[in-house]
Amino acid sequence: CKQSHLTSDLDSGISSDYTYTHAINMGSGTNVTVNGVIFTAEGNGATTNSGTNWTITSGFNAHLNDGWMAARSQYHSTALGNVGTLMSKGFRYNADPQKLKLSGLTDGQAYVFAIYNQAWSGGIRNFDISCSDMAGSIRMNQDQYNSDTFDGLLLECTYIADGTDVEFTIDP
Repeated sequence: CKQSHLTSDLDSGISSDYTYTHAINMGSGTNVTVNGVIFTAEGNGATTNSGTNWTITSGFNAHLNDGWMAARSQYHSTALGNVGTLMSKGFRYNADPQKLKLSGLTDGQAYVFAIYNQAWSGGIRNFDISCSDMAGSIRMNQDQYNSDTFDGLLLECTYIADGTDVEFTIDP
């Protein structure tokens, strides 16, 4: 896994040149297109626990939607372009640990799991992410880019599918 500063659509790594098996916007229920790739809104993010080839198996039961975020503008991402819009549309969080299962994968195929995350203030905000198809975990500090002009944080984990399902665990 690797983490990097995400400032705009240009450094998001999102490209219509790649094939996406899952491009999900679990935020406020609005499709967002980044560099020609549609992040499909899977219903109202506050209540939807599954969609096409994905299921929340634990946690993610609290939601900040864009209405709340509009009232508290400091929670809007300052990353440029539609990736900033995607990160500002809301997010899901809560519970320990949080788990997301992806299905419909091809056994033995390499995949990249990417999280596009807005940096959050308040000091160190670590979480550990692991995957059922990878050994170990990686620790990520969500606050590391909060003081930068552009507050995006990109986490990318490459793994080989061991079967047709994979589960990611995010442990705050």
